[in-house]
Amino acid sequence: MAKNKKKKQKFGVMFSPNSPTQAQNTQASNSIGRYLFVGAGLGGYMGYFFSPSEELGTELSFSGPIFLGIVIMVGYLIYMMFFRKPRPAAKQFVIEALFTGGLAMAFLIALEFRRLIYVSNGRMMTFVYGLAIGLALGVGMYIRDQITA
Repeated sequence: MAKNKKKKQKFGVMFSPNSPTQAQNTQASNSIGRYLFVGAGLGGYMGYFFSPSEELGTELSFSGPIFLGIVIMVGYLIYMMFFRKPRPAAKQFVIEALFTGGLAMAFLIALEFRRLIYVSNGRMMTFVYGLAIGLALGVGMYIRDQITA
């Protein structure tokens, strides 16, 4: 005969120790909505509060975003090699670093075009453009999370 385990009472409700309602979900939610919300917030902020500097005019400069993308790739590789435990396979963290740095570089390059949109179409279109590239960033973050999972 099997022993009956004692039932625990929480908040006035009786639960068995093996009850499926007691199980806690410890995995992070990979909902795309979370990534879209964060991306839209970042892009919307970057679009709405943008105003071009008078000294620079409407010239575009891609050297800064490319340099920052490379710095992000190298920083991510250093983080993965020295600070992340357990360390993934070398191929996996190189792919993650390239994807993360490439995503950051694409986002920063897209932000460079805000100046042209602001000058030609005004603040509202700059906000819509920032929102769109933010949503694209959110989709990229979701895809990156699905690749690494």
